Amino acid sequence: MLLPDTYFACRIVRVALGASLGYDGNRYPYPFLNADALGWNRLLLNVAVMHVIFSLLGCLFVAVDKRMARHAAQPAP
Repeated sequence: MLLPDTYFACRIVRVALGASLGYDGNRYPYPFLNADALGWNRLLLNVAVMHVIFSLLGCLFVAVDKRMARHAAQPAP
């Protein structure tokens, strides 16, 4: 989870320092990170929801990997 959190922090800091990261005159690279249009409460909610989704996906991938390893370790009939 370090990568998405670091990305979010870097984008917010770069925009605060004056960088324009988006297209069509938008300061933010993605609409769900646009604090100007969404406000900070909605932006932080978006980030929290994405954090939960990425965490759940990570748990799902680990569970599938463990199940596949268990299945591969069983002797062939």
